[in-house]
Amino acid sequence: MSIKLKLISFVTAFVMMLSIMVVGVYALQQTINLEGSINFQIDDKSLWVSDVRIKNDNYTEEQSIENFMPGYINNNFNLSISTITNNYGSFTLYFDIINTTEKEYNISASYAGSEANVTVSPSITEIPAGTGETITSSTQPTATLAIEVSCPQGSLVDLSDISIIFEEIPSYTATINVTYSGLNVEDIYIAINDDEDFTRYIKNYGEDQVIVLNNVTRIAFGGTGSKLTRMITDPIDMTVKSNTGINESIYYVGNTNVDTDFLGWYELTQDTVFNITIELHM
Repeated sequence: MSIKLKLISFVTAFVMMLSIMVVGVYALQQTINLEGSINFQIDDKSLWVSDVRIKNDNYTEEQSIENFMPGYINNNFNLSISTITNNYGSFTLYFDIINTTEKEYNISASYAGSEANVTVSPSITEIPAGTGETITSSTQPTATLAIEVSCPQGSLVDLSDISIIFEEIPSYTATINVTYSGLNVEDIYIAINDDEDFTRYIKNYGEDQVIVLNNVTRIAFGGTGSKLTRMITDPIDMTVKSNTGINESIYYVGNTNVDTDFLGWYELTQDTVFNITIELHM
């Protein structure tokens, strides 16, 4: 073969190789462009399940459920779990839940199957109130609910017989009108729901107060130094009346360890207006 023919063959082979490389590059850059729109109609945007994991024995870490899709519980949240063979008699499901509301929820779980030896135990009984924030990829769970399913005698458990129920805990608005009698009368202290201590509401000198608290299920009133271990430092009279029929008064005598040194707990069953009068005895 002449040098000219060799050169032509080399150039032809090089062009073919270059063409293959270009086709390969284009193959990596192929895309699918979506068109159209999806209308998300969500009836209840309250509780969002961001992740579900399973722990099948005492030795391995929690594993995310395969093909899990996050979403709102929205009355019914169907979770498909493939058939599992368990050698330990129990397993645990972990649900990361974001509460998008300022409401609290009670949790219960039950098993409706025919196997009498199956128990379903939730790790917590309440989902605390959320902050109403918008969910993003970085939003942390409000709570992680662990559901332990036990079957110590060994049998086939149909997971569709397990129900996990979330019920909104009713809460109400408490409007507290505080009237102070005397120049040096102390501020009012209030505890609500599961507060571990009283919160002090500082009055403006010479003025009464109107305090509005939302999402209240139970409430207690106290004076200076009030704690859930109860301590009142100054003798005062406090009278509490409400539009729901409450009419009580108490005299704080300044002792330091009396469990009745507060008015409450009052359980609220509706929006309630309290009218409170505080009088300081010098």
